[in-house]
Amino acid sequence: MAQTAEFTDAHGIVIVYDIHPVENPRGIVQLLHGVGEHAGRYGKLIEALNGAGFTVYADDHRGHGRTGIRQHGTPERLGKLGKGGLTAAKEAVWQLTEIIRAEHPDLPLILLGHSWGSFLAQMLVNDHASAYDALVLSGSALRMPNTLNAAPLNARWKGPEATGNEWLSRDPEVGKAFDDDPLTTSTPLLKLFGPIEAAKLYGLPRRTSPATSPCSPWSAVMTRSAGGERAQALGCLPHAVRAHRCHDPRLSGRPARDLQRAAAGRSARRPAGVAGHALPGRTRSLSEDTSTRCARSARVSATSRNGVTFPIGSPRFVSDA
Repeated sequence: MAQTAEFTDAHGIVIVYDIHPVENPRGIVQLLHGVGEHAGRYGKLIEALNGAGFTVYADDHRGHGRTGIRQHGTPERLGKLGKGGLTAAKEAVWQLTEIIRAEHPDLPLILLGHSWGSFLAQMLVNDHASAYDALVLSGSALRMPNTLNAAPLNARWKGPEATGNEWLSRDPEVGKAFDDDPLTTSTPLLKLFGPIEAAKLYGLPRRTSPATSPCSPWSAVMTRSAGGERAQALGCLPHAVRAHRCHDPRLSGRPARDLQRAAAGRSARRPAGVAGHALPGRTRSLSEDTSTRCARSARVSATSRNGVTFPIGSPRFVSDA
């Protein structure tokens, strides 16, 4: 059963977060949601991660969800970061990381960020690489003006019958649920954050880690949602995290073939090159059979630098379709 807790950040803002525990977890996933939404929208992903043996910690970031209601007192200001802006939002997420590490010092910690959450995750890894054993980036990009899409996300579906939420998912019920959710906002990021704070999203990954990660090689999974599906496209990540495993025996478990079968719920073929430990400098795609919805968009990539693995530059996504 989920547990709700809170802490106060450096600016006096109360940050609300949930813990979704499992017995004898094989690791911890810290989940970072996207802009305008909240952790409560990731129920299916959390269920899948729990089923794969991971305890999940998920907060409502500065200005968002329950934190935003506590912070602003009104849903009209949801998405506004408040005093300290983007830096304070990032530091609040780091504060939760420290709480997780204190409560689970012996378990591997996986940082999973979607969209805006993936940019926060990149910033955190730049500053605190040794705190995390693996990184999962979904709906992400290199944090540069020519790769980070600031245009209206629904532009390609513009038309008289467009709802404005087609970019969220090909399933119209997902867009409807977003609109009906009192803790979400469809206000664009630039308007929510303002140009000065939005510009702080730009930056480059370090070419060398500030500290060596305890997991060697340090693993990264980058995903792109097919057809604009967001959190729904993450159902395959328990397999991805387990298949692209590091030398940490706590993350290594059953052979990849068994992991595929567990993820697909049926017999599955083994993707080439996934049977053993991940090899630096190679890109591999997961099998079509590893999930029912999103294996076509899941990618595992890694580049080794000084014993730490981190994707440098724009990720290359290859469609299996």
